[in-house]
Amino acid sequence: MISYDLIGPDSWESKFMFLGPKERDPKKVYDDLEQFIKANATEARRPLKSQWFVETKETPNWWTTKLMKILGHNDRLFVCRIFPNSMPDPDGRQDTAYAGAGAGAGAGAMGSEIEWLDSHVG
Repeated sequence: MISYDLIGPDSWESKFMFLGPKERDPKKVYDDLEQFIKANATEARRPLKSQWFVETKETPNWWTTKLMKILGHNDRLFVCRIFPNSMPDPDGRQDTAYAGAGAGAGAGAMGSEIEWLDSHVG
């Protein structure tokens, strides 16, 4: 899973490096990230604007190194590998919940993304 958040330049950068707010177009950064992810993932789904589920042979470290070349040093990036839940659940707790999933995993606003994730992790 890849998740990122674009943060504008801090006040020090803007003041001392003379960066204006329009010098870095967030739409271009989002477009560059999307192009890179689609070009380098075997398969990818985008349930939220700044979140991707990717099927890949690359490591989270590889993705982090490559994506930070697109993102700014002030931006936030989270990359992790998702494993299927293979541990027994003796107390019957549900370890994963999806907001908007409705009655079943395939229902709701993110139903197709949840089904995709289940089919690639399960």
